[in-house]
Amino acid sequence: MGQDREDGRVIQADSPAEAAKRWAAWQDASHAADYAIAGKRAQPEVCIQAEGSDVVFHFIVSGFMSPTYLAQFKVSWNSGG
Repeated sequence: MGQDREDGRVIQADSPAEAAKRWAAWQDASHAADYAIAGKRAQPEVCIQAEGSDVVFHFIVSGFMSPTYLAQFKVSWNSGG
């Protein structure tokens, strides 16, 4: 999204791919929660460099929204006589 190395941030992750996914989640939630990545309106390229390494991994990140359903217990009654 037009950023340089100086714009980078530290992301704790077990792998470069996990770091890219965590960045995408942060990016979606931190920009007015418009969820452009999960809503398939953006597929940015993310560059990940492990601390202490010169290797840079490039990822195209995407996502999807999934429906979430809740059931809240309200009241119970005995319908038998």
